[in-house]
Amino acid sequence: MAESVSGKYSVTAVNVSDEDTIAAFSEVHRAAFEAQNENGWAEKSIKSSLEISGTAGFVFKDGEQTVGALMVRTVCDESELITVAVHPEWQLKGVGKWILSFMVDYLKGQNVATCFLEVRQDNLKAVSLYSKIGFVQVGFRRGYYQNREGKRTDALLYSFDLLNKK
Repeated sequence: MAESVSGKYSVTAVNVSDEDTIAAFSEVHRAAFEAQNENGWAEKSIKSSLEISGTAGFVFKDGEQTVGALMVRTVCDESELITVAVHPEWQLKGVGKWILSFMVDYLKGQNVATCFLEVRQDNLKAVSLYSKIGFVQVGFRRGYYQNREGKRTDALLYSFDLLNKK
């Protein structure tokens, strides 16, 4: 487990064998996604995702409280933001922006040129944040997401050019 204090929050890289950090990732992910009527990730899903080559996960804490989680996957010079979660009690307080800034710095350090993501069209907080950070919408997938009640929502596809952003 690699841990560092990077600015305001402590950052822990998630290792597939670190049960405590995986549990913290799952806890914050479930809290964030279930607040939007979606299913958060179970520990088993986090582990299996981390086992895929090029995947990195991070947990963010303020003191002892887990405030967010992030997972990215990199292949060559492209990366995909697999998931990002901010605990509902910490949303709209700058945590998401801070996590995405961390991600940009991390990916630049990995020599990534472009980062992609997809987001539910009706996740207005996330859509707004991604646009403010500098992600640009490049497409959509009709009916891609389905919530726990079976309602389908489009996915918006975004891209971020890491080579031309400071």
